[in-house]
Amino acid sequence: MLLREVLRETKSFFLYYSAVTLLFSALMLRVLNPPQWQSYALSVGLVTAVLLTLTLAVYLFFLKKNIALLTAVIVFKWPLLGYLVYLVIGDSKIDSLGFPLGIAPLILGALIWALRYKE
Repeated sequence: MLLREVLRETKSFFLYYSAVTLLFSALMLRVLNPPQWQSYALSVGLVTAVLLTLTLAVYLFFLKKNIALLTAVIVFKWPLLGYLVYLVIGDSKIDSLGFPLGIAPLILGALIWALRYKE
């Protein structure tokens, strides 16, 4: 029963995140120049990959009750993500405005999703 609730909430969060990402991406496509938009798209891709791996880890935890797997994914994911971001930022082709804007859909999607529970 708990697994169904977690999956339902995860699906609703991804729906909000996807909607905000699509709308924000359409806006950024009109506002940013091509190199900035490519940096934005790369950042959105990294954020989405992180969310998907975290969702998979939580799903496997509830499915198999494997705490070691969940801990390993959470602990080792962040250093790998940090290293990827370091490599991406170190690349001279990455725009310093477009890359941070890729985090905005995550923040807006989470805020909209959380406001559903405001009483």
